[in-house]
Amino acid sequence: VYIQQNWSSDQPGHDVLSRLTSQHLYSGPRDLFCTYMNEANRVVIGPALDNAYQSMYGHIVVRVAPGGDSYQVIVLDDSTTERLVKSIHGTYESK
Repeated sequence: VYIQQNWSSDQPGHDVLSRLTSQHLYSGPRDLFCTYMNEANRVVIGPALDNAYQSMYGHIVVRVAPGGDSYQVIVLDDSTTERLVKSIHGTYESK
């Protein structure tokens, strides 16, 4: 699991996205999340962003199970003060 807090339209850059998704650098599955993806970045990089990220908008909560052996990633809607759950991902094994 990779969680990004993006601040500008060049985050992540295309080169960073390539490294994050590279099976050569890290083989195996991975889930990418970010708190906000600037629309300009989606226009420049294109569908590769949509294909790579589980979620590109929202408040991200990592809920660790008692004992720390596993965890879930919970994405909340940050467009309102209610913070409703948008999606739940995992359970992931801690390494």
